[in-house]
Amino acid sequence: MSVSLPRANQFGLLGFGGDKETSRTLQPEVSGAVLLTDKLALGFDYRGKPDNLSALKEENASDVFVAWFPHRNVAVTAAYARLGVIAGKENQNGAYLSIQLTL
Repeated sequence: MSVSLPRANQFGLLGFGGDKETSRTLQPEVSGAVLLTDKLALGFDYRGKPDNLSALKEENASDVFVAWFPHRNVAVTAAYARLGVIAGKENQNGAYLSIQLTL
């Protein structure tokens, strides 16, 4: 677990600071992963975000992921992110898939 001192609104999309709070505020950040096997990892992230703007509600963000490494040059990652409300749009949540090949 760690803490951060962000001023960003909506991941920085809506500027920094606001009418409710202009200075930095202490926010929690937690990440964890466990290797289930030599080729499979399961993890999560949680990030607290400041609620600086009275016009737009800001929610904390989280995700869960699984990563598979079938070969030393191949990584496949699937995740689900819950970002909540972003810039007034509800339910900004979704799935993510990444396939990485290296030489």
